[in-house]
Amino acid sequence: MVSQILELEHKKYVRRRLPLQLQNTIKETEINMLMEMKTEGMPRQAIIRIAKKHNIPEEEIDRILVGQG
Repeated sequence: MVSQILELEHKKYVRRRLPLQLQNTIKETEINMLMEMKTEGMPRQAIIRIAKKHNIPEEEIDRILVGQG
């Protein structure tokens, strides 16, 4: 549990330090990854679980899973 909290804090710290352009690139990559998972038939709950681990907002997850992504 402590290691998970430290990892999350580390990610927050790194993201604050990254230039905005790189942050946007990371977000696009994560969203594309989720879209590919959906296309390949990965179960919805698995996609949601992975997206939440990567701090992808629920609205974005819903957009992808409904098919508007």
